[in-house]
Amino acid sequence: MPTNKPASPDQVATAVAALRSFWETGRASWGRVGATDDEAPAVTKKRAARRRKQVGYVHGNKTELLKRAAADEGMNHDTLAKAWKASRLYTSEQVEELCGLVERHAARFGPTHLTRVMAVADAKKRDALTRKAVRGRWGVTRLERAVQAVNGRREHVGNRPQIPDARPELLHALIALCEKWRRFGAAAGAKLSDELKVVVGRAAKAVERVQAVAAAELAPAGPTGPATTRT
Repeated sequence: MPTNKPASPDQVATAVAALRSFWETGRASWGRVGATDDEAPAVTKKRAARRRKQVGYVHGNKTELLKRAAADEGMNHDTLAKAWKASRLYTSEQVEELCGLVERHAARFGPTHLTRVMAVADAKKRDALTRKAVRGRWGVTRLERAVQAVNGRREHVGNRPQIPDARPELLHALIALCEKWRRFGAAAGAKLSDELKVVVGRAAKAVERVQAVAAAELAPAGPTGPATTRT
């Protein structure tokens, strides 16, 4: 069942055009480095491998070539890398099928959604999740959570956190994270099992304690300064 309002015709048209452009750009650019479809004959793959070597797409130089190709396309090299991947994962027929699904369900499923769902390695699971996301008109955040659920435990979760150097900023960041965790736990409580509710409740108390201690350390000292110990 859809969880968001239908997109306007213009929004749907924009999403579909962006999907096609994203895939076509990746396909054309990837082809220029001598790549082929996975189902291509072995002789074609060998020819493509020679072509990649000729243009410099070899170990130690792949990133540099990717950056040059991205500059030619006028896009970020990370985005182009994802477009290359999309061109290898999907055929033109599959892209058109996806665009048709987006149009029928008035969804705003664009390239950003596609790059998120590409993180699912299993093709059947990826396609099933894609259809579910389009029909439900999911946003990117909900899709990311669904991808995490499908993939299970991840060794790397997001980027390494940026730890502020200044102590006040560090304490403020810690307090904000504690508050975010508490609010999430409170909102999700009704959907958790009884066992998880108990564990989350204990964790919430610990987080509250961390938040209180951090707030106390952040509070300015009194007018007489910190207390001294008599000897």
